[in-house]
Amino acid sequence: MPLLTTGIASLSKHSRILQWDGLSTLTAYGKLDQEPLEVSKAWRSASSSSNNKVYAVTEVRADYTVFRTFDYTKLDVRDEGGLPKTFKAAEPWSDHIQKASTELFIPRTNLTIDECMVPFKGRSKETTLVKNKPTSVGLKVWVIAQLGFFLQWLWHVKASPYKAIVIELPLPKPQGTKGKLQTTVALSNTQSVVIHLCNLLPKQTYQVFTDNLFSLPILFCAL
Repeated sequence: MPLLTTGIASLSKHSRILQWDGLSTLTAYGKLDQEPLEVSKAWRSASSSSNNKVYAVTEVRADYTVFRTFDYTKLDVRDEGGLPKTFKAAEPWSDHIQKASTELFIPRTNLTIDECMVPFKGRSKETTLVKNKPTSVGLKVWVIAQLGFFLQWLWHVKASPYKAIVIELPLPKPQGTKGKLQTTVALSNTQSVVIHLCNLLPKQTYQVFTDNLFSLPILFCAL
């Protein structure tokens, strides 16, 4: 597929993917209900013929190749603006899950914001390695959650598309005539994520818990 998306190669008229009619709901749930078959198990279950073993392994990998949550024919990889193509492919599915989450779960007062890892081992520049996480390799997301339920999240992008928040400072009493009073201060992109996530929730009073990555007095004043 990388060669196809870059225009280096083209599909053969006999390609199996051209005969694919799409993925039905019944087929999708049938695949999800089964335990993933490892390549090693498929290799052992095939007959002694080497050709049969290669075919068995190919069939296992074909399930993961065809099973997609997006229409790859509508993904414009030439558009370099906004989110990277890895996130663009998952964005419609991600938006749908977040919309359903806010409809089914009404958050209470206490919330937490932290970074999380989505398991992903595909070829992408956005794949991140975080050694101290249970899931060490994958895509990093900023999450606002309650009781282990993810309410909203934002993709972690190296060139952050989330604008820095500018905070208005209370005017101090003048101490003299020299100098210029500082009336605003800009949060960093990382700290601004907290504000962006909170703004995605229904308007009400929340108590937001964060770790030291976001801890700044200016951010607390903004909240």
